[in-house]
Amino acid sequence: MLPIEKAQNPYLNDLVGQIQMLPALDGVRKLINILADVGATNFHYEDDVYENDGENQSLTPALFWDVTKCEIFTGRMGIVYDRCADTYQVVYGEQVVEGLYFDDLATWFARLLDDGAWKSISTQLLSKAQPKLAKAA
Repeated sequence: MLPIEKAQNPYLNDLVGQIQMLPALDGVRKLINILADVGATNFHYEDDVYENDGENQSLTPALFWDVTKCEIFTGRMGIVYDRCADTYQVVYGEQVVEGLYFDDLATWFARLLDDGAWKSISTQLLSKAQPKLAKAA
């Protein structure tokens, strides 16, 4: 789960739901699993709404995070929803890819973040085992 409580902006709620539910291109994981695999941290989101004639109006929702453990891309990344065009922008570093539909997100996640490291098992020795004592005869 993304570290975001229920947002006021319904479009941000949709974006979060899509990241949590859309399958990755590998057919095994979801987009949220890719974020976990690359060590996504420091999540920030734009959850702005304003009142217009007594009705809440949503501003452009966005979700950003830092990628820390990826060989393809490391740095600030995010997704911005363009409500008027019903498309997304993927922002990574200084680059912006515009005009993406929700089903294009998996392709861009794979292109930017899936370095294949999740397929390898890595282990870390936490402490050495105590030596066994020889039994007296």
